[in-house]
Formats: sequence, structure tokens, C-alpha cells
Amino acid sequence: KELVFTGRVFRARDAVPGLFNYVVPQEQVLRKALDLACEISANASGLSVALCKTLMDVGWDSSPEQAFLNESKCLHYVQKVRTEDLQEGISSFFEKRAPQWKLDANEDLPDFLPLRQRINVKSNSKL
Repeated sequence: KELVFTGRVFRARDAVPGLFNYVVPQEQVLRKALDLACEISANASGLSVALCKTLMDVGWDSSPEQAFLNESKCLHYVQKVRTEDLQEGISSFFEKRAPQWKLDANEDLPDFLPLRQRINVKSNSKL
């Protein structure tokens, strides 16, 4: 919070250890971001990542009890309601192959989450 409150600017080499996950030269920033995105998408379903990110984001404004309830609802959702990615993750692990995720990180989110308004970010343009 100190950085937000003070607006302090400093060089990466002067940062407290552990503040940043990576420090790369400017010309390598996009490459590092894309590499990390590829690693995440290869190892975790988009729905799983979206649910985890959402739980972390809304957790700041939640009581511990509400955060626990939100997590419980999400676990029930992926274990009992939309199980496709869970089953694929287990199968691909035991078959020693890359997973082929089935669910969509936006379209398949449960409606019960305390999400902010969903914005359609899909477009026909390519990166």
C-alpha cells in the first residue's frame, strides 16, 4: 500500500526483494509476458484461471466468511456442475499428454459470482 499511497518511483534494482516476479529489459517485456501466458494456458484451464483471478480480486472486499463461501461455490461448480476441464486435466495428467481444455474462460463462468459487469472482449482481430 505504501507504493500506492506515496506514488514513489524507483528503479527495479532499488526495489525490495520479492516485489517483482521478473525484471527484464524493455525490448523483452512483450516476449516475457507472452511466454508466461503460454505457460499458464498450457498448465491450467482458462476457466480455472478466471475463477482464481476473480476470487482473488473480489476477496479484497470480502469478509473471510464470504471469501470462503465464494470459494466453496466455485469448487462445487467445477467439481459437480461444469466438470469438463477437471476431467480433462486428470485424464491428460495420467495419459502424459497436453490437456485440451473444453470450457471458455468467459462464457462458462458461473452467474453466482460477485462479478463486475462482464465486458465482451472478443474481437476478430489477431494479436
